[in-house]
Amino acid sequence: LVDEKATLARINDALKEIDEKIRETSKDRSEMKRDVLLVYLSGHGLCRIIDQKLYFALYGKFHVPDQQLCFWNYDLDPEKLDDTGLAFMDLGAKITSLAAEVILMTDACHSGIIGTEVVKGSSSDKNAFDPDELAKRIYGINESEMYILNASRRSEYARENSEIKHGYFTQAILDALSSSTNSELTMFGLMDLVQRGV
Repeated sequence: LVDEKATLARINDALKEIDEKIRETSKDRSEMKRDVLLVYLSGHGLCRIIDQKLYFALYGKFHVPDQQLCFWNYDLDPEKLDDTGLAFMDLGAKITSLAAEVILMTDACHSGIIGTEVVKGSSSDKNAFDPDELAKRIYGINESEMYILNASRRSEYARENSEIKHGYFTQAILDALSSSTNSELTMFGLMDLVQRGV
């Protein structure tokens, strides 16, 4: 989904359609093989600190977590993030429920929120999990592997370059995948090459 096609509804519909296809094909399989789903987002990320008093006055409840971190889909309205933005936390919850091995790559500012706000030590939420418990729950839901590669941490910007016409993270992925010496590249090998490239 590129440019004006990358609306919140279309992204959610695409994830739902992919989920349905994966579930359908897995019914017909006689072998114990699983699909691999690669979700790749490239664009802008938005981070906003929530004024909890104002939020409570407007909505009669507090906003958990105390930040809004979203991928800037085409129809995002910065004044209505809850309704119009693709929250990184919501995306993480959706893809972990898919019946596939999942690779999530995000080239956007503040994309490091995926997987961190629900972990103790990085979240003020007392309901957060310790890292081992989070890993068990993700594995229990998905019964498979999940890899997350982000261009930036929660508080960082993802850098881009007008000469290469996209982000350094994306360029490092393209370089790693197009290398003729990496025909049998593993995920850990890819992660290593991307980190070195960035």
